[in-house]
Amino acid sequence: MQMVMSIITLLLKQIAQGITNNIVLLGGIAGVGVLLALIPHKVMNFIFGIFSMGEFGIHYSKRKRDNIDDFGRIMMFISFVFCIVYPIIPFYQYIYAAFLTFAFLCTLGQTLRVTEKEHFVKKKIVFLGVWFMFAIGLVGALGYFNGGTIAPYVKQITKIIAKKKYMNPYFYFTDPAVPMLVLQALIMIVPLYCMWAQFIYMRLEDTYKARWMVTWILKITICCSLMFGLSCYGVNGIKAIYNIKETKS
Repeated sequence: MQMVMSIITLLLKQIAQGITNNIVLLGGIAGVGVLLALIPHKVMNFIFGIFSMGEFGIHYSKRKRDNIDDFGRIMMFISFVFCIVYPIIPFYQYIYAAFLTFAFLCTLGQTLRVTEKEHFVKKKIVFLGVWFMFAIGLVGALGYFNGGTIAPYVKQITKIIAKKKYMNPYFYFTDPAVPMLVLQALIMIVPLYCMWAQFIYMRLEDTYKARWMVTWILKITICCSLMFGLSCYGVNGIKAIYNIKETKS
């Protein structure tokens, strides 16, 4: 029992430390979100409504007797492929940032459409939920929550391939490069999946992806916690497994 309590205490300390270290980033994300939420709905709809894509890419399936969003599905497929092959793509961070921003704008366009007749508070809560998913996902994927620790491992991919290190089973037990690459892929795919999943649902169902506002807030909280947890604590977890200790220069 004492050991369990010690582990829980250690985890809570790690969580608190991670949040404290990134309090400025989290505060900045929240602050920008609140400022954007103050913009009138009609103004935002006028600016971003075009990104809702209208009926583009939607077709009716006689077999399923339902509408199918081909555009959203293709974008989600491209997202998965990109997040798998990203290590060999030059300047993948910039391409990812542009792609996630486009996904956010498309989802934002749908958000503004489906909440147009909703109460003011609901409009803003749904908007803030979409914003937090985008902003936390983007900041995490670009490495700001972990100090860019994963980036050097991504740069090693050419050496790993050239020297055929991947052929040696011992390599996977001594070098954290592969787990770091997989972690980065997860950090990148979660916000992209969440964005396109919300976009497709709003587009086909004409409402946000929750039956009640409480469940919407709960879903967003879980989603954002997952993205923050992966990007902030995932690196430390891999380092602990490989017994990598920080050295002070």
